[in-house]
Amino acid sequence: MSITMNPKKPPHPEPPSVTVVVDGTPRQAWAGQSVAAALVATGTWVLRRNPVNGQPRGPFCGMGVCLECEVTIDGRPGTRTCTEHVADGMDIRTTPAAVPATAETGGTG
Repeated sequence: MSITMNPKKPPHPEPPSVTVVVDGTPRQAWAGQSVAAALVATGTWVLRRNPVNGQPRGPFCGMGVCLECEVTIDGRPGTRTCTEHVADGMDIRTTPAAVPATAETGGTG
């Protein structure tokens, strides 16, 4: 099967890009893209850790219901990446580092 372009309708141009800072590293994203999509596009899947057992968490539902994609954006903790759109200069902080196990988190260490 082949797909042909409609000759009467020009192809859509690529949207303008913006620079966001992810954990201190500048990254490029498309203007208007969700923060979750921008992070996944750069290979960042682990956005936070479960506070109880330290398991990695990342985008899941994509519509703001599950809370698995929460990060800190421009100093606002608990921001859902799937419902927030990127903006030039946005500072995004994930918490992908493993959380040491303690008695409170169910570990022994």
